[in-house]
This record gives sequence, C-alpha cells and structure tokens, in this order.
Amino acid sequence: MNSCKNFLRPLLLLLPLLSVACSDDLSGLRRAPGVEALGATAVTRTEATLNGSLLNAEGRTIRACGFLYSTSPSMADCQTLSLPSPVSDGDFSLKLENLEAGRKYYYCTYASSGYSTARSTVCEFTTALKGTPVFSDVQVSLSGVSSADVSAQLLDDGGSSLSMCGFLYKEYAGQDGDETLSFGGNGVTFISSPDLKITLTDLQPGKSYMVCAMGLSGSHFGYSPTAVIVIPATELPVLSAVAFSDTTNSSVHVSARLLSPGSSDIVERGFCYSLEKSEPTVVGHVVRDNNTGANLRAVLSNLQAGETYYVRAFAKNAGGYAYGPVSTLTIMNGLVVKTGDATDVTAASATVAGAIAFNNTGAVKSVGFCWSADNSLPTITDNNAVVSSSADGFSYTLSSLRPETTYYYRAFAESARGIAYGEVRTFTTLSGAAGTVAAMVGTWNCREEHTDRLGQIYYKDYTVTFNSDGTFTSSALDYISSSWSVSGTDLRANAFTIASRDVNSGQDFQCTLDDAAYPTRLTGTVRDWVINSNTLGSTNNVYEVVLTRNSH
Repeated sequence: MNSCKNFLRPLLLLLPLLSVACSDDLSGLRRAPGVEALGATAVTRTEATLNGSLLNAEGRTIRACGFLYSTSPSMADCQTLSLPSPVSDGDFSLKLENLEAGRKYYYCTYASSGYSTARSTVCEFTTALKGTPVFSDVQVSLSGVSSADVSAQLLDDGGSSLSMCGFLYKEYAGQDGDETLSFGGNGVTFISSPDLKITLTDLQPGKSYMVCAMGLSGSHFGYSPTAVIVIPATELPVLSAVAFSDTTNSSVHVSARLLSPGSSDIVERGFCYSLEKSEPTVVGHVVRDNNTGANLRAVLSNLQAGETYYVRAFAKNAGGYAYGPVSTLTIMNGLVVKTGDATDVTAASATVAGAIAFNNTGAVKSVGFCWSADNSLPTITDNNAVVSSSADGFSYTLSSLRPETTYYYRAFAESARGIAYGEVRTFTTLSGAAGTVAAMVGTWNCREEHTDRLGQIYYKDYTVTFNSDGTFTSSALDYISSSWSVSGTDLRANAFTIASRDVNSGQDFQCTLDDAAYPTRLTGTVRDWVINSNTLGSTNNVYEVVLTRNSH
C-alpha cells in the first residue's frame, strides 16, 4: 500500500505542470495573428480597394479576417468588410463600394482566431470629388536606350467624358518634395494619349524621369500616382529620332538631338539615308554635321520626288558608331513627276518618257524634259523641251546628241505652285559614223549675218530643217528646197561640212563647222553652233551663220 502511494505521489505533483503547459499551447494557438493595414488604391468617387496583410508565421487558426471602416476617426461606429474565405497568411484586398464622393474614410485590418481579435493601426483615404477623373498606377517598362513604354487605366471618368487625357513627365532630380506633377508645371511635358498607352522617347541616358497619367473632366484635373523612370547610362552615343522641315520636291532640312555622347567625346556625327535600306548606315549616303552641341542639323538634297527615304542620325565616339531611330520621309510637293527609262538609244538620239505620279495643285500648265551632258542635275535652264501629255504620260525624242556620251535627263511639270522635277536618270549614246548625219536631223533657228564690201552689216533670220532622207528646207525664200550631205567621218572630227544646192539660185551653199565651237555646240536647246559660210561665186561678200537648235 505504501509502495503504491509512493508511486502515485510524483505523478500527482506533475499534473499541475502538465495542465499549465497544455493551457499555454492552446492559448498560443487561440491568439489572433499580427495584422497590418496597407494603403488604399483605386480610390474613385464611390469605390476604393482596401489592402491588408496577415502575419501568421506560427500557423495560428484564422476564423475571420478583413477590414473595419468608418467615417469617424474613432472607429466607434465601424462597419465590417470580411473575406468570404479567410486567408492563413500574406496579403489580401477587398473592394469597398457605395461610398460618398469627396468624403474621408478611416479603416483598419482585422483578423480573428475565434478567441481573440487583432486590429492594425487606423489608416485613411478620401474619395474623389465629383467630376474628378481617377487613374490606376502607371506601368513602366524600358523599350530602348532612350525610350520607355508607359500605360495606365482610367478607373473613373468623374461622371463625364474626358476633354483631355494623356501623360505628364519631366526630369526627376530625386529631391525631397519634388514628387508631384501638375499640368502646366515648370518643365512638365504633356503628351496626349486617349488610350493611355504611349512610348516616351528621347529620354537621356543616366537620368531619371517622373511620369503620371492625367485627365480633365469638365473643370477638374485628375492625376495618377507618380512613377519614376530610370534610364541607364550607356557607353555609345544616344541620338533622338530625326525631325523634317522645309521639304521641297528634291530636298529637306533634317535635325536630331544628341541625347548622350556616351562615355567619350564625339568625333563624327551626321545623318545617313537610303531609298533601299530600311536601316541606313554610314556606308551609304551620308551628310555630316561638323558643328558641336546637342543639336544636329543638315540638308539632304538631290532627293527624288515621290520616293520614300529612310533616315537616321548617327554619332561616333571611341566606342564606335551609334544610330538613332529610323524615320521615313516621302518627298511629295503636291505635284510629283516620275522620269521613265530611255529607249531607242542611237548614236545621236534617244526617246525619254515621263508621267505625273501625283498632283493636287490644280491644272498642270506644261510638261517636258530637260537634259545635259555636263550637269548631273539638269533643270529647265539646260536643254529642255515642252511636250504634250496624256493620261498615260508623255515622251520625247532627244536628237543632235553626241556619240558615246552619257546624258543626264529628267522629266518636269509646271503648275501654279511652280516646277516639279522627276528623278535624274542617264543613258549613253552609241558609237559609229551614223551619228554624223543623224545629229543634224531636225529644225534649227538660223541667223545669217552678211557684211558687204563697204562694211555694212545685214541680218536675216530663218529656220533650216535637215531631214533624215537627205532633203533640206528653209523658211528663207532663197533657200526653199534642196538636198544636203555631210562630209567627215565623225562629229568629233576637227572639220565638219554641210553642203547643199539651192534649187532656185542654182548655187552651192556650203557651211563648215568652226573648230573652236566644237564640241560644246551640239548639245541642244540654247546652244549656239557657229559656222562660217561662203556662197561660191560671191567672193567679195562674207557670211556668218549662227544655228540654234529649235525647241519644238
């Protein structure tokens, strides 16, 4: 009996201790976990999203959790907004609806274990005023070395449609108190974006920018929370896109900005452009800008009207070349002319074609071609011919050309807004003695100067036509109809003679090309061809004849 008592006595002494331990374990599990109230988001006139966090690393039992809210800071008359299914740990959110516009609300997070309830500190928010648009947070992602994609959502239009919507941004110095943006503020740029999606470009590497969404509803501005964009620094230069100005039908002024020189000094910069390559480089067409500073400027010339060009700025430092974004430009000036191919090319002639590709300038006054063997950019001050046009285009046969010579030509058209040129094209005439006769075929304006034995000078103006069949006609009465021939094997020879017989007088008419006048004289309109003429049997008289190519 005593031995039994001795055995039970230690057990009886342990029971209170076991009871206390079990009580401590149960009370720990029954205690509410830690809670925290996070900021309210998406606050509109009538709604707000409340955010909270449950701190329950110990795995305590959660019977209920959510938010308590009230219009009183004391929370004496608070209402409860609970999660349908309580979470055991982590963040959670609930939307609060049917709120009053322009009213301040107080709220806190709560969680209950069934035995006790924990509350967070009280936070507050104010609903938007009636008529004030509300936006979500701005989402930002870098899309290039000097650009960023930004987007936001319109949560509440304020009760009426927005008259203005977009983004505000400016360079951010990271100073205290400089974390707000307002429309019209100092250094603030506004970019309209009805769908609240846009790419901010020309941002400077190594700098930060503030950005927010903005909208105007009636007389009320609404702003999203401000986001900060950080643009990393770069080793190579960074350039902006190209801007175009003062565009004509063959030239354009271009400009760009050097956003960053990179890690070393700029040694070369300018613009590159191409008709074929969508990403032009310095290997192709280049116009350099030898100035310094942030702004690059140049003029692209000799462009082809009606064509689309790819253009971008470039700069080079010790690290190499860098290029800005590619911009495209279509040269249109209201009247766009296309120059066609040259066909039926011989030693002395070629047929050229053209067409009106685009016109919104009114009636076209005239069309034609201009050409030159010397000027690689011919205009109407060079050889030119005005021709008739149809819906299918227009053409003309150039004659009196030199053999084995490259000619530059282009079509032109004139309207009330001026003259527009097509692109310059080339052809090369053939070789051969056939050119000696063919080069003379056509009508020439002729001025004959006669000096008699007393020194009296007389002038006679008329036209002379050399036909390909060897016949010769003239508007002068004493040179009506005759046959003609050419002596000499090539127009490039030092001597060249045209001989004909006048059917009325029965006299021979012989013209010999002045050596000094060749080869510059056989190039077409407004080019004088000076020859010496002596009528056989009239040795006492001296004649000089100047022939100018007729433009018809």
